[in-house]
Amino acid sequence: MRIEIKTSSLVIAVLFFLLLCACETNRVQLISSNDDPYTGVWVLQESEGAIPRGTSQKLTIQVVENYEIYRSELIVPEGKRQVTFYAAPYDGVEQPSNTVVVEANGNVAWNEGFVRVRKNSHLVRERYWKNDDGKIRLLRRSLTRGLDEMHSQVVEFDNHGNENVVGTLVFRREKVDGWGRK
Repeated sequence: MRIEIKTSSLVIAVLFFLLLCACETNRVQLISSNDDPYTGVWVLQESEGAIPRGTSQKLTIQVVENYEIYRSELIVPEGKRQVTFYAAPYDGVEQPSNTVVVEANGNVAWNEGFVRVRKNSHLVRERYWKNDDGKIRLLRRSLTRGLDEMHSQVVEFDNHGNENVVGTLVFRREKVDGWGRK
């Protein structure tokens, strides 16, 4: 006996079965992207001293459980583009960080560094970034009470380990609907 089933009906049945199995076994945890206030897309609004005037930057941050997944897209006025990305737990342990730089003339460089991220509180996070030459820079990020603005202090360290704030970046949360549209 041969049974004919429409492809769409079969696909729906299989998906429903898989969802039911996942819910029954508790092996899949559905996490709302709104659970952590840092999750979202952040657009640079102001820069005081840390990067050249006219620079644009967009951060995409997703926090899942105790991990931060980060992507930064930076464009300076001269046409240089830089993309940095990492995934790291909030445990203060060094994790790899990668940066791709495309110069205005088309030359491309790949830089590997290390990052450590810490969650100081619900509204304050720290990211320590160490580049190829071993120089460490701290970005101390804090959210406003409305959770729609992020201030990022750019901190460098002197030879004695003392903090020196060299600039502040202000980002605004990009508003998107449930489908990722602005």
